[in-house]
Order: sequence, then C-alpha cells, then structure tokens
Amino acid sequence: MKKKALAAFLSLALLLALPLPASAAETTTQIYCTFSGFRTEAPPVTPAPAQPTYEVSIPAAYDTNTIPCLSITASNVDIGAGKLLTVSVDCEKTFDENGFFFLSNTERPNIKAICNLYRSDTYGTTGEWISSASTATVATFQNGATSPSSYGYLHADVSALDDTIDGTYTGTIYFKIELQDAP
Repeated sequence: MKKKALAAFLSLALLLALPLPASAAETTTQIYCTFSGFRTEAPPVTPAPAQPTYEVSIPAAYDTNTIPCLSITASNVDIGAGKLLTVSVDCEKTFDENGFFFLSNTERPNIKAICNLYRSDTYGTTGEWISSASTATVATFQNGATSPSSYGYLHADVSALDDTIDGTYTGTIYFKIELQDAP
C-alpha cells in the first residue's frame, strides 16, 4: 500500500511540474528593466507646428452691369512665416478646351457671350488678362495681412458674339486657394 501511495504522490507531483497548456495559463506578461547612468529628466517635448488658418472672402455673385470688379479679401491669414496664400482662377474648370470662358443665356443655354477675365491691383481697372495658369493668380496674401499683397481684384469683360441675343447671361468661375512657400 505504501508503494501505491508513493507512486500516486510521485505521479501527482510530476503532473503539477509539467507546463500548463496556453488556454489554462495567464495571458499577460510583465517585463521589468532598470536603467541607470542616463538623464534624470525626460527630454523636452517639441510642440507640433501650428496648423495654418485663413478665411478668404470671394463674393458668390458678380453682376458686371452694376459692379466694376470682384474684390477678393481675407479676414484672417495665420499661415506662418515664409508662406503665401494664393487665390487663383482654376483654368481647367473655368475655361473651355480652347482657353475661352463663356457666359450662357439663362433661357437658351446654347446661346453664349464671351467673357475675358482680368486681374488687377486697383479697384475698377481692367489690369492683366488671365489667359493661362501662369497668369491665373488673382490675389496673394502674406502672413497676418487681410489685404492682398498683389492683385486682389477680378474684372470681367463680356462681349457679344454673332449669335448673342438679348437676355441675362451667367457663368461660373472656379477658384483654387493654396498655401505656397514664399519666394
């Protein structure tokens, strides 16, 4: 009997000494490590750079019969040093494949009038013709300035074509507002 009890005790001790399967084991592990001889304070945290903020005002409507030009202004330009905020005519969306901008008759959209766009530094003057992406910038703002440092006015000059008829004509000018590195 003593042999049986000793064999049972040894068998039980052997079973307890074997590793448990993973499903029965604990699933967390703690690792400890101590460093010495480095610094006593954490390194300084560098704050993330401030995100540029700006608010540009472009009128939603421009009636060439009553207003000499469209004014582009800003109420907030916080873009950081060395940056420029530019407002440009999006030539790909505004002009047709031949580089023309047309206004369409509101009652008969197939009847058109041609419209040339100009950028200017002075309110009410025609200025420079916008003929391509290289001349499409209509306002440039520097950090902190709410008045444009260049241009700021868009003038539309509408001309009748051979098939133009009496009526109201409309068109859409698309703009791009971009943050760029100052030259």
